[in-house]
Amino acid sequence: MEDISCVARNVSVLEIDEMAHALLSRIQKDPSNFDEAMKSSKRELWKEAIREKLNSMKINNVWRLSDRPEPTPDSKRPKAINSKWVFKRIIEIDGSVKYKARLVARGFKDINEYDLRETTCTCIKTIFD
Repeated sequence: MEDISCVARNVSVLEIDEMAHALLSRIQKDPSNFDEAMKSSKRELWKEAIREKLNSMKINNVWRLSDRPEPTPDSKRPKAINSKWVFKRIIEIDGSVKYKARLVARGFKDINEYDLRETTCTCIKTIFD
């Protein structure tokens, strides 16, 4: 039987850590959207991660509510940039799992057909507040 110990293979601890994370990510896929997170068995943990992120954003005054821009003189209405939740499980050094959520603007959908002096982003009110 082949000896695969770290010493025999001269594998660093960092490489082992990276391999462990890669294997875990293949086994436990993070939700790719809000619906998947809310349908998963870890729904409550994802909700708590969302609450933490929204609370942090509120404390840090990340956004302010504003009216949607009026149509331009040529009757084009600037499009609001929508957003998406991104979910990620973080494995801490002690082996515990932390659930993180980020709200990201989907600015790649923006087509620069108008003068961008101000950008607006649609937000949703969460149903579990």
